[in-house]
Amino acid sequence: MIRAALGFCALMLLSACGTKFLFYKEGVSRAAFTQDQTQCQADARRAVPPNNAKQRKASIRVPSKEICDTNGACWIQPAYEVPGGYETVDLNDEPRFRAYARCMAHDGYRLLELPSCSSAAARKGPGSTPFPTLTSDSCVVRRADGTKFVLNPS
Repeated sequence: MIRAALGFCALMLLSACGTKFLFYKEGVSRAAFTQDQTQCQADARRAVPPNNAKQRKASIRVPSKEICDTNGACWIQPAYEVPGGYETVDLNDEPRFRAYARCMAHDGYRLLELPSCSSAAARKGPGSTPFPTLTSDSCVVRRADGTKFVLNPS
């Protein structure tokens, strides 16, 4: 369980970097993908409902520092701690994602990791289908609305 959680966390961290993860099925239309995705998300949510819990966030320690005014008078500001407070987390996020991924795989999709497209390639916009045949140049563009498109820049 811990290993799976670490893998899921690594996947989420990497998705924020220069590579993008997406479910891919060659030739599928955006409408068909959206329908499959919505159905799988709903199925996963029914199978693994939210399990919200409050967790204490870590407090932040601010070290002491020397502060000087414009007249050259200096003093030491003592260290202090900023309480972390609480946050609500869904303990079922990871199991729900796994259920969603199984459903997408059952529908013929596979989870791919592709590099992000350059800004020049991204300006070209999507081709005729959001899921074209993959090439060695294939890359992903993520739009502001969260949708992702695979591009073949060459």
